[in-house]
Amino acid sequence: MKEKRELLLSLGWGATTIILLIALVLTSKIPTLENGEEVVAKIDGKKISINELYGSLKTQGGYSVLNTLVDKFIISKEITDNSDAEQYAESQLETYRLQYKNQGYDFDVLLKQNGYTIDVFKEDVMYQYNSNIVAENYLKGLFTDKEINDYYKTDIYEELTVRHILVLPDAEENATDAEKQKAEDAALKTANEILEKVKKGEDFSKLAKEYSEDTGTKENGGLYSNFTEANTDSAFYKAAYALKDGEYTLTPVKSQYGYHIILKVSNNGKPKLENVKDKVLDGLLDELKEDDENAITKAWFEIRKKYNLSIVDTDLEKIYKTMSESYK
Repeated sequence: MKEKRELLLSLGWGATTIILLIALVLTSKIPTLENGEEVVAKIDGKKISINELYGSLKTQGGYSVLNTLVDKFIISKEITDNSDAEQYAESQLETYRLQYKNQGYDFDVLLKQNGYTIDVFKEDVMYQYNSNIVAENYLKGLFTDKEINDYYKTDIYEELTVRHILVLPDAEENATDAEKQKAEDAALKTANEILEKVKKGEDFSKLAKEYSEDTGTKENGGLYSNFTEANTDSAFYKAAYALKDGEYTLTPVKSQYGYHIILKVSNNGKPKLENVKDKVLDGLLDELKEDDENAITKAWFEIRKKYNLSIVDTDLEKIYKTMSESYK
């Protein structure tokens, strides 16, 4: 009965474990094994057959399990390199381990106690990761040239390069409003004192190395290269954009981080569309998912259609059709 045992498939992490029996012979459009009356369990004289078990399972999660089996097949066709998914699964595993450790639990032990293994956990995370990738790639392929060009014109900004000096207000998170305001005033006073040094002609790069509290740029003389409004503070970008090359701000600029003195190095212009097309598609996709929280689910219905999915079991077909129409 090895063949029969191989037909028992288990769905792992993230959902109630469901066993789905897949048939090799069809009777009345319902998959069966031989005559479907093979016994899978006995209790006090009661015999539970393949048909009985299958009939119950398909109405209690069979739709979801079938989708998973179908989608895994499609994913195997669409994605041949699983290295990104594997890396993501490893990072998720470490995240869970750390979170549970902080709560006094061993995540690996908890998995085993609930009948799971590390491999099953990682396999499920990889499946979810790849499932999103396939759906997102499908959706990106639907965007028109007009949509791409319009997004490029309105949402891809000119890249700037500046040097800046950041002064941070020295206040604890739990400080009172009065204490925070005092720290703000002190930071602004310090920024103005540094600005006076700039106005007197002192070397901006040296001043940045000495005074800036932006650890990511200070050692390089405050140099901040190729940034846009999309990836920096709006007030900072607008102040930098308004400057001519070689000019600096005449008053400190307040951002969400603190007070900046900004020296404009260059406006590098808008990058070419071909160099930022992936970014444009990601942006369009984010907008689509924000407008429609079911975009990924809808995409999968279309992807399965593209792969000519045909459901033989009439009950499952009816459930699938109902679910599909509910997302239209």
